[in-house]
Amino acid sequence: MKKLIFVCAIFFLLCGGASAARLHVFVNIDYRGTSPVYFKVKSLNLLDEGGNPVSVPVSKPLITTKVPFGQNFLASAEVPEGAYKGVSLEIEGAGRGAAKFDNATGLDVKIPANWELKEGESRCLFLTWDVQASLREGAFRPVLYAMPQERPLRGETLYVTCDEINTLFVIRTDTNRVVASLATKESPKEMATFPRSDRLYVLCEGSRSLLSIELSTFRVIDSLVLPMVLRPRFLTMIDGRTLAITDPPNDQIILVAAASGSLLKSRRLGHRLMNVVYWKEGEQLFVSSTGEQKVYQLDRALRTVRAYDTGLRPRGIWAYKSWLYVADSGSGTVSLFNLRTGRLVGRVRSGREPIYILGTQRRLYISNQGEGTLGILWPGQMAISKRIRVGGTPSMLAVCKVRRWVYAVDRAGKGIVVVNATSLKKAGSIVLGNLPYGIAIAR
Repeated sequence: MKKLIFVCAIFFLLCGGASAARLHVFVNIDYRGTSPVYFKVKSLNLLDEGGNPVSVPVSKPLITTKVPFGQNFLASAEVPEGAYKGVSLEIEGAGRGAAKFDNATGLDVKIPANWELKEGESRCLFLTWDVQASLREGAFRPVLYAMPQERPLRGETLYVTCDEINTLFVIRTDTNRVVASLATKESPKEMATFPRSDRLYVLCEGSRSLLSIELSTFRVIDSLVLPMVLRPRFLTMIDGRTLAITDPPNDQIILVAAASGSLLKSRRLGHRLMNVVYWKEGEQLFVSSTGEQKVYQLDRALRTVRAYDTGLRPRGIWAYKSWLYVADSGSGTVSLFNLRTGRLVGRVRSGREPIYILGTQRRLYISNQGEGTLGILWPGQMAISKRIRVGGTPSMLAVCKVRRWVYAVDRAGKGIVVVNATSLKKAGSIVLGNLPYGIAIAR
């Protein structure tokens, strides 16, 4: 009978049946020592109410104290919905420094925890490893505690969409650890929020919809089907009430009411419209068109104010005061335009495939996707002052001013690269185990 239940559980897991939920397992480290300690996970099982194992494929079997921010990613998979009462780990080895523990092979660790997964949910389970308690008497006796995710607290919080698994992850910027996840509609892409707002808007390309998430309760309060779009991908918040959205296959930009999703304005423009940003000082929009090799400057009625000839494949845009910066992923340069005259001031060699720009009052960050670096550009200067090697394929960026972090989406590394904005050095990576796409910080 137990064998039959186990086989059925595997069938649901592999087939992703209608009763499936998605679970993400992370291991948090409680350790104050200096010598690195590790163990390897051979298998991971959830224990249902009857004590029967439900296998979860392990993605990152090595759990180590030598990890940035004290959190290891272990697994992410679809599992059957239902109530669970624990987790079982089979450990195939452990060590401290260069020494291995003789008793650490074939250890079976059972961790009690009561939680329930509902159909269609995407949730996290956190295992806390008490390292010091696991090393008593010179042997390895793993001590772990399990805690299902709780509602994340508001604050300086990082949100990340993973489009392949229709999930939104929440990361605390004080610890740089994942603390929760939430299921979204199909293929979530970019997000937008407004300072001191309790709403996060998530653009879902596959379902052509806009999700409104209430951050204080961490729940989807509305799902709005967008009109006149095929595959919407990029968006920007204008004034807390209005969103601008580009639809690359349809060569279209639309303005929608954030509260209702109703269409306010639409316009076909250029070819292959991509990134869109709002210029607060001039109350205007900028949109990059890779097909026409231009950036369009639009007013709030979507009328063209000016068109800028850029380069081969303009993507990322940043407008600040009287300056417009455009990242050209085709030529590897950043173009600088004077917004008063519309003239090109010059081009800066950034790196291979610059794809995104994010600026502050003090500096601009440019993600060079083709070479795994972030370029630093001081406003008004015509040369890259520093390149930070972060590895992977950095794309979209976010800055946490309070904690002095710069975050870069890294799809190749299936996570988020973290850069110290004071030292301008890579601090580490937050591994999600899935492909990230959009990133946003809500205050």
